[in-house]
Amino acid sequence: MRSREQLDAPANESERHSRGIALCVVSLLYLCIPAAGVIWLLFDPLAVDVFRIVSDSNMLKQPVGSARLMIDRVGIVRATLACVGAMTLLSLVARDSTRVVSRSRTPLTIVHLLFLTTVIACCFGISVGSEQIAWLGKRVRLSSRIDGLEQLADRLVQEWPTEDGEIPGLGPYTSYPFGRPTVLLLLTPFPLDGTDTVISAIGRSGDTLRFQLGGIDGGDWIERHPQNKVPSSFTGGLADQHQLRKSVSLRSQWFLVRYQGSERSAETP
Repeated sequence: MRSREQLDAPANESERHSRGIALCVVSLLYLCIPAAGVIWLLFDPLAVDVFRIVSDSNMLKQPVGSARLMIDRVGIVRATLACVGAMTLLSLVARDSTRVVSRSRTPLTIVHLLFLTTVIACCFGISVGSEQIAWLGKRVRLSSRIDGLEQLADRLVQEWPTEDGEIPGLGPYTSYPFGRPTVLLLLTPFPLDGTDTVISAIGRSGDTLRFQLGGIDGGDWIERHPQNKVPSSFTGGLADQHQLRKSVSLRSQWFLVRYQGSERSAETP
C-alpha cells in the first residue's frame, strides 16, 4: 500500500501549480498598471491632467471636488479608468500587505516582495515624471505632422500678409499690430491632420515662424527657425512676454516649444 505522503503528493503538486499560476496572473496585473499609465500618457493629451489632479495635495483634502474637477476636465470615461486603475493597484497592495501581517499559509517570498516594491516605486516614478512622459508623447504625435506645415510656412515667409484677410487653405485671420503685423489670429482654427490639435495663431519674427497650438493638445508652440537657430524667449505682437521654459527638436529647423505658463492647467479648487 502507498503511504499517506505518496497519496498527498499529487494534491500538493497541484496546489503548488495553482499557486504558481495565481502568482503569474497577479504579477502580470502589477506590470500592466504602470505600463498602461505610460502608454496612456504617451498617446492621450488629457492623461497628464489626470495625473496632475491625482498628485495634487488637495486630492485627499477635497476628494469630491477633485473628482468633479477630473470629470469636468477629462470626461467621465477617463476619470473612471483612472479610478479603476488606482483601486486595482491599491487592492493588490492591500491583499499582499495583509498576507505579510497575518502570516498566512501562503506567505510572500522575498522575490515577490522585491517585485511588489519595484512596481510601487515605478508607479510613483510615473506619477512624478508624468509631465516629462506626456511631453515626449506630444513630440512623437506632432513630429509626423510637420509635413503639412512645411509648405504653409514657406508660403507665409514669402508672402506675409500686411492686413486682415484670408489665405487659401488657411482661412480668414485678423492681423496685429496694425500696419506692420507680426501675428495672425486665425478666425477659424487650422486643424492638423489626424489629430485633435489646431493652429490658433501664427507669429513671425524675421524668418522665424511660430504656430500656437490649440485644442485638447494645445498650450504649446510649433516653431520653424532658420538654420543653426534655436528657440528663445520673445516679445509678442502685443508686447506680451514669452519666457522660454523648454523646447525639443521635431526635425531640422522645427521645434516643439513651451513657454512659462503656456501649458494647460488643471488646478484643484
